[in-house]
Amino acid sequence: MSFQTILNDDPQINYSKTPPWDPMSPGSTKQQGAKANCTFNGNQGINVKVYGTGTVSPKGNTPSASFFLDTCAPPIYQWSLDTKSLHEQLMYECVITSGGEHFLEIDVTSANNFRMFSLHRIELGGPVNPPEPYGDETATISPPTSSSSPSESPENKNSDVNIGGIVGGVIACLVVLASLLAFILYRKRQLERRRSSRHITPFMASTMSDVPDTPLPTHAAIPSSPPRIHSPPIGRDRSPAILEDELPPPFTAGNSRDIARHGSMYKPRRSVESLPPTEYGYGGGLREWSSENRQSPLR
Repeated sequence: MSFQTILNDDPQINYSKTPPWDPMSPGSTKQQGAKANCTFNGNQGINVKVYGTGTVSPKGNTPSASFFLDTCAPPIYQWSLDTKSLHEQLMYECVITSGGEHFLEIDVTSANNFRMFSLHRIELGGPVNPPEPYGDETATISPPTSSSSPSESPENKNSDVNIGGIVGGVIACLVVLASLLAFILYRKRQLERRRSSRHITPFMASTMSDVPDTPLPTHAAIPSSPPRIHSPPIGRDRSPAILEDELPPPFTAGNSRDIARHGSMYKPRRSVESLPPTEYGYGGGLREWSSENRQSPLR
């Protein structure tokens, strides 16, 4: 089943010049008696439909028209506007009973300045043949070839728009994630710098002072041991000063009854040979040790 639509500005529709139709609005007229006709080719069984509308006068009067199509019964159909419908209306419908060239005529029977008649379109549904060319112009219809590119359908356009929107959304999400990651890294570095600035730094000498900056030692210095004092070797030949020992005489135990007869039991020691040898010789060498300690800078 083929389908064809003839609009009100199609050259297949011929409008009468007297009474005239509105040149600024194709298919509309306010003149009673205005006529229009359309010629088309079609086979048997074609369903012809005519759509249009009109305006209602303040008194409630409506426009009307009559339609004539060959091979259709009744041959004349009277139409009047339905005031309950706000959109275009089906003015005429007929199924032709024979094939070939057909003639449709429209006659406006009632119209004025307050009741305007408007023709919108003519629809041909069924086995419709292509219309014959008008004038000297010839129309050639070539079958589609395999090399011809198919026209874009609304579904393809919608799919392209959807793909573009998805790609744009993904890119926007990536940009937002990258910005968030950069902000987190920046905040982390700021916190690390603040924590490091709170630590106690070692004292540094002022650059305006005369004392040169000396770096602090990284390792503890090992304290040096005091110099060892070497004494002269111990010998048998000693000076008379060394023989003079200031030690008290050794204690000799005795009978307490002899104190009244002999006095104190302490006896002076006449020789230091009996004392054990020391680093300073026999007898302890306290005089030498005391003299050396007084002269030593470490004391």
